[in-house]
This record gives sequence, C-alpha cells and structure tokens, in this order.
Amino acid sequence: MPILQRDVGLNIRTTAVCVPPGARLLLQDIPGHLQRSLDVAEVEEVIFVEQSVEAFTHRDAVRFANGREVLLQQLQCGQRVDVLSLSGSCDEMEEIQHWRQEEPEGTVYIG
Repeated sequence: MPILQRDVGLNIRTTAVCVPPGARLLLQDIPGHLQRSLDVAEVEEVIFVEQSVEAFTHRDAVRFANGREVLLQQLQCGQRVDVLSLSGSCDEMEEIQHWRQEEPEGTVYIG
C-alpha cells in the first residue's frame, strides 16, 4: 500500500492509501535522472501497476505511456500525484471532482 502525504494548510499528514491496479495518475516532479533513464518528461500520466503477486516484496509501480515501469521506492519523497481515475468509471470521476472542489488547496505527495 503506497504511503502518501496530504498537505492541508501548514499541516502535512502521512496517510496510507489503497490505489487499485489500473488507476490512472498524473505523476509530477519526476527527477531528472529518472526522466533521462526512462525517457519521460517532468510530468507524465501513468498507470498504477503491481509487478508481481509475491508477498513481502516491493511490487507497486507505475507504468509510463512508453511501457517503462518504475517501482514506487525509486520515486522521490515530495513528488506530487493527482488521481485521474481509479478505474475509469463515471461515479469515481465524479467523486474525485467533488473531493477537489471541497479541498482545492490539498495536494497529495509521495512520502
């Protein structure tokens, strides 16, 4: 389960969140070394994937449009992530839009 931080005002809270495989995310602040090694830009739309079903291993990753994948552990703390879709359903997109309207200053960070 990825650990994300949420910045609400001056308080940063660390929260474990469950992101289902197949969720579409907007990954921001991609470090230069990863941009070069993965041939991606600073901001990319990605798909959340599990690389294996084996327990007790690092398996959560994101897949870029070019097919390259990177484990979450290779990302940097503080990177911003927007959830674009959990499964592509209209209900979930409406829920995300409602959440953004309620707390537009809130940003989710990888931590």
